[in-house]
This record gives sequence, structure tokens and C-alpha cells, in this order.
Amino acid sequence: MVLPENISDNIRSIITQTMKIRKQERPEKITDLTSLFNDKKINNNIIHEDEMPANYELAESFFNKGLDYLKKEDYNNAINFIQKASDLGHKRAPLLIGHAYKYGTWGLEKNGELAFNWFKRASKFGERDALENLAECYDEGIGTEVDKIKAFELYNQCLNRYIKDAERGDEEAIRNVIFYYENELGITYNP
Repeated sequence: MVLPENISDNIRSIITQTMKIRKQERPEKITDLTSLFNDKKINNNIIHEDEMPANYELAESFFNKGLDYLKKEDYNNAINFIQKASDLGHKRAPLLIGHAYKYGTWGLEKNGELAFNWFKRASKFGERDALENLAECYDEGIGTEVDKIKAFELYNQCLNRYIKDAERGDEEAIRNVIFYYENELGITYNP
């Protein structure tokens, strides 16, 4: 496996050690890898002021209210508030609605086209998980025509985002970088 040059030595070391451990079939050691990062860890969920929408507090308030309604299984109100949060620029709100349509939850019928549209909307907000879901939609033809080239491009964007987030110490991103390399997502185009 060839790692791109833009990966730091820390990430390169974590990926290399994970691959060695997995080849030796010692999965219990994988959890120890994050300790390699702890000394250099900055912050898992960095939100820079210039990335926040103007109505961030209101959007967050609507989003949290929607989550409260989800806990109460009041799906109509949950969707209503989460959609309002999305309209105000909340990054995760359209992603959640996309998932609800993709899997047919929250009292919504499974609808690949609506899921695709919500993932597309979430990806415009810069939500990395939305890019991954959008790539999957193109890869598997969920709500859109299969487009392996577009799927590859999106997987590659995801990988690059995960690498940047892993550099900041985001443990989920570290796991995703490893997953992407193991599964060659966004690394080599295989039509």
C-alpha cells in the first residue's frame, strides 16, 4: 500500500501499525493506537468562527429541540425542527433527515431519491459524513444513477477530509482513514 505524501508521519505511523496488527490478527491492539496521538492531539471537534453560519445559535437550538422530540418519538415535530435547523445552515441536520429517508425511520417511508437530495444538501454545508453518504449513493445508485467516477471523486474528498481531521487528533477520522486505505476507497479508481 502506498500512502500519499500529504499524510503526516503521525498518521502514516498509525496506518502502518494498524495494518501490521490486522495482518497479525491482533485486533485488541488496535485500540492502543490512539495513544500514539494523545501527545499531539489538539481538539477533536474544532469549529472555527469563519465556518459557523450567521444563525448558528438559533440553528443549534432548533436542532437540539428536534433531537428532544426524537427522544420522545414525536417524529413530526422532530423533523420539523431539524428541517428548520437545516434551513438555517446547521451542518448535521440535513444529514439526519437523509438517513431517515435512506433507512425509512422516524415514520418516514424509505425513499432513496429524497435521501440523496438531503445528503447532497448536507454536503454543501461541508458535512464530511454527508460526502461519504453521497458517494455511497452514487456508488450504489441510491436515489440517483450509478456513477462510479463521481463516487470515486467523493470518496477521495472524504479521505482527504479525514486525513486533515486525523491530523488534528480526531479519533473517528483516524479510524476512517484506516478503513479507506484497507478498502481502497478514494485511492484507486476501479470501474
